[in-house]
Amino acid sequence: MTVVDRKGLDLPPSPIQDTETADDVWIPTVTQAGMSIITRDKKLLTRPGELDAIAASRARVFTILVEDDPSNWGLLEAVASQWRVMQSVADLPGPYVYGVTRTTCHQIWPERDRRT
Repeated sequence: MTVVDRKGLDLPPSPIQDTETADDVWIPTVTQAGMSIITRDKKLLTRPGELDAIAASRARVFTILVEDDPSNWGLLEAVASQWRVMQSVADLPGPYVYGVTRTTCHQIWPERDRRT
């Protein structure tokens, strides 16, 4: 199965199929395939190994931060409501992690200088 992206390109499925694949393997593999990462891993910023893999591979990551409704529908609602912002951000070079909620999509890592 291939996916047609917004630019009309045929995209293959994720090169990683096993959900038990180590972070230092799957993050660079997916990034090298030209894909952004969408996750619901709330502890992402507390794991140095994951951040190291994101930084080394220059990954573009969107983590869904839904507290009030963590069901599939709640996750879908957050992504759908921020999809256009996520698409425009995904065109920027990584590494970065953006937090996604129903009302916002904002950079959470690396922390930006708030004075600029």
